[in-house]
Amino acid sequence: MDVAAREARLRGAALRVVHAFAHSPGRLTAGAPPWHPADYGLEPMLQGVLARAEERARMLAPDVEITRSIVAGG
Repeated sequence: MDVAAREARLRGAALRVVHAFAHSPGRLTAGAPPWHPADYGLEPMLQGVLARAEERARMLAPDVEITRSIVAGG
């Protein structure tokens, strides 16, 4: 996070903090669609993780535009 925040500041770029999920936990099935943490009640916890990451980034690069998201996919 630290490096990304500093790079965004140096380049005058926005920073996107993302938590991605590529597959469901446990048994994998070929061709199965990606799962989403909201389906398992994990989204509130992950939003907290992303909020802490965003807070850290803002300490290092207060002028950088920062967005955050949870996505399904690799």
